[in-house]
Amino acid sequence: MRLTDVQVADTPLDECLRCGGIWIDIAHFEYLCANADAQQAATGLRLPPPLPIEIHVRYLKCPQCAKLMNRMNYASRSGIIISVCRAHGIWLDRDEMRQIIESFVPAPGPAAS
Repeated sequence: MRLTDVQVADTPLDECLRCGGIWIDIAHFEYLCANADAQQAATGLRLPPPLPIEIHVRYLKCPQCAKLMNRMNYASRSGIIISVCRAHGIWLDRDEMRQIIESFVPAPGPAAS
């Protein structure tokens, strides 16, 4: 997997130009899920055309430590299966960041005055 550095609302992440997947550390993932401007930027990512869907379950290696990552159902019941290296970060397949933000992250409330 060849990753390219990308900035989304001042948040660094790595994107696979082949499949559209992204690698993001846990702190930056939590920031994207909590910040309205970052959410808008993340849902507007330009994605490469989709690849054919793989039928086999694959365990991916962490891009940093090369250990196999755990597959987890985001929010325990979302149906969005993410790959997690607890020490280094999260792998999201093509368009999963948008799906998570639009379906599972509460909309920000009005700004305090």
